[in-house]
Amino acid sequence: MENNILLIDDDEEIYNLFKLALGPLIHIDYAKDYEQGLKLAKENRHLLYILDLNLGEKLGLGILEEFNGINGQKNNFLILTGENHITDEIKGHALGVREYLKKPLPPKLLRAIIEKNLASIKQVSPQNFENDFLRINYSGHSVQLKDGNKLIPCQLTLKEFNLLSLFVNNPNKALSREFIYKELWADDSQANPRTIDMHLSSLRKKLLHHGSAIQTIRSVGHRYVPNMDKE
Repeated sequence: MENNILLIDDDEEIYNLFKLALGPLIHIDYAKDYEQGLKLAKENRHLLYILDLNLGEKLGLGILEEFNGINGQKNNFLILTGENHITDEIKGHALGVREYLKKPLPPKLLRAIIEKNLASIKQVSPQNFENDFLRINYSGHSVQLKDGNKLIPCQLTLKEFNLLSLFVNNPNKALSREFIYKELWADDSQANPRTIDMHLSSLRKKLLHHGSAIQTIRSVGHRYVPNMDKE
């Protein structure tokens, strides 16, 4: 996740401007529309999301909630706009938009703004999660299980990693199956009602004794109870 950003804009010239301004040290995932952007957001972790306000039939502010919480994390947004919509800016800041970028933007100014926001995010964004039973390295996309003084590598698929991240970032909270499906599988046409069960079963097995911390609540969904092993 180090210096990864996601740019969603239907103007490819904007993408070229970002590449020119930011250089090779900041990786840019690029999408021309909302659906492609949501798919990229679920496949990778990004420090910063940059959205055009007008993405076909959807407005940028209208899709912020779709992106928030993806992969178990609260996301950071910059909004690209060529218009002076004061009302939109007020709503956007209320939704947690960090900054508005007015088109056109000089490359040096764009770079300064992006670097400033990335530095600020890194100061408050946890690169690791750790409790008494496991350690998650978000930037390295790795999980280790604790066994006394030992750390045991836990090999997870991307979906299993994202599923675990979703749970540990919502401890003791009942997550409905509909919520989990929407967060992790909404864009997967091959998914079916058994998809969550199969991934949960595999994740629990790989977590060994700590797998019991992911509880099933009948007719509701699932819940992560981090202190389960202490009881």
